[in-house]
Formats: sequence, structure tokens, C-alpha cells
Amino acid sequence: MFEQAGENRSGPTEGGIGAVTKASGNSDSPFLRPPHPSLTLPAQRDMHVFEWTRSSAWGPIVVDLMSDIVTDQVVTSLRKRPPKYFVSDESSWLDEATLKAGSFQEPDCFSVLAQRLPSVFKAVVAYHACRPGAPHIVAAEGLRVLDPRRLQEDALALFDAPEESILASIEELDVATREGVVHLALDDVFLIQRCGHYLIYGSETMQGIAANLQRRTGRDAFGALRSRGIPTIFVCELPLQLLDPGDVLALAATSLTKALESTIAGHPPPSSIDFTLTLKKAVPPHYIVRHYHPDVIPNPHEGYRPCRIASASCSLCSA
Repeated sequence: MFEQAGENRSGPTEGGIGAVTKASGNSDSPFLRPPHPSLTLPAQRDMHVFEWTRSSAWGPIVVDLMSDIVTDQVVTSLRKRPPKYFVSDESSWLDEATLKAGSFQEPDCFSVLAQRLPSVFKAVVAYHACRPGAPHIVAAEGLRVLDPRRLQEDALALFDAPEESILASIEELDVATREGVVHLALDDVFLIQRCGHYLIYGSETMQGIAANLQRRTGRDAFGALRSRGIPTIFVCELPLQLLDPGDVLALAATSLTKALESTIAGHPPPSSIDFTLTLKKAVPPHYIVRHYHPDVIPNPHEGYRPCRIASASCSLCSA
């Protein structure tokens, strides 16, 4: 169940909207309560930051936003006849329940929530994993999109191999599909535990060059990637207006699905999740709120064997 939304935890975000009020005579579900009065006064809502690990904060807010559609009657119906799977990639299981209850709104429940999220959430916490040579420069300049010219310069400076082999290894990659975007994750724990190769070796593009170069020359190229920089997680607070509309819709669908599944099943939403945000622009430095360096990282290239980092600090840490 969702705990009190105002619980105090460390992190860059603030608390939620306060304790959950339950309707008398009902179960302890956070859904089964009168709608929050802020639903009729959107201009008076406090603005919050969405942080996935703090479901006790965002859960009740999501519930309030949808309480005119996902009513007590809808929740009771789902309790009696729960769907086989609570899925966030399509909403028919929830739309059908709201249709029967007479509370359905076009075009669908997930889309309605996506339209309402910006009225209470000003930003979402997201994490970027990388291995920069100079974290302080990233913090000062922001997270850049892929620049083919700079990529070529970096590769030529990094790899100890003939220039023609490096250029051919770059040419083999379909760099065009990677240009102009920055990827971030909703959950840093999943990022470290399952996607540690970005921290150990750097960008997926540079890893692709290393793999091509290694095949061409027969010499280890991944060692060069591990020889520079330091594994770094940059923590960002991204305004919802900066996100792609498809990512906002996916965030709405996932949060509402997990909240409902939590209520029906009687357990909190999962603390870890595989959820990627793709920005079609650079992330300005003022959206980076902090950084840290994991010191033990499971390596997907080696069967998730732990990789221990000798030095887990940089000049930015002491700044």
C-alpha cells in the first residue's frame, strides 16, 4: 500500500500532498476515498517532482488526478474481476471498467492522465549513465547529443590503432539513428544493475566502434574505453514540457497501472523499473542537480560479474 505521501526521504525532490484520507468502512486502499479538493482547483495545486522510487509520494497524487474516472466503483470492479495482467502498453482493461461504471472519458484513461500530469508535476527525476573523462565539463555544459564530428575526433584520440581502421570502424556503425538524442532512465538502480556497460565502457556508440575495431585488428579495444574517465551517474530534474509526448504518455500509463496493481494486489509498486526517456535535444546544465560515482558495477559483458572501481570520486565531488 502507499504510505503517507509526505514521508521524508533523502533526494532532490520534495514530498507529496500529505497523508492519504480513507473513506470510512472501506479497505486501506488509497483509491477508496473522497476525491481530493484540488481536483476542482487546479490552479491551487502544489507542484511536485516525480521520482519513481518515491511511490508513497506520487501514488496518491496520481490517484487524486484520476479519482473522477477511476472511481471507487471501478476499483471495486477490478478487485472482483482483476485483469489477467496489469499492462501499461494498452488500456482496454481499465477503459472497459470505467465504461461499465459510466466514468470513462475520451480518448482513454492513460491519455487523460498524461494530459493532467503537468498540472501537478513540474519535473521528473531521470538518470544518465556515462564514463566521462571530465565530469565537471559535463556538469558545466550539460548532456550533449551525439555529434559525428566530435565522435570521430574522440575515437581517433582514444584508440591506439591505424587511423584508417578507426574510420572504417566508425563507418560500419549506423550513426544516423543515434544522432540528436539523449537517453535517460527513470531508475538508477536498474541502470547500474542491468546496464552497467554504459558506466564501465561509456556510450553505446563508442562501444560499437571498439567492437568493430577489435574485430578488424584482433587487438583489445575495450581496454581503452576503461582506461579513461570515471563511471558517473548524472541526476537530472527534467521539466515535463521537455519530454517527448510519447514518454509522458508512457509515464502516465506506467504510474497508473502500477498504482492500481499495487492497490488490487496489496503490495507497493516495484522499486526498480526498466523505463527509458529519450530526449531529442541536449539536456542543459541547469537541469543536472547532482552526480555520483558507483563503486561496484555488474558488467553485462562478463556475465554481470562485479566490476570494482578503484577511484570513485572526481574534482566535481569536492567542488
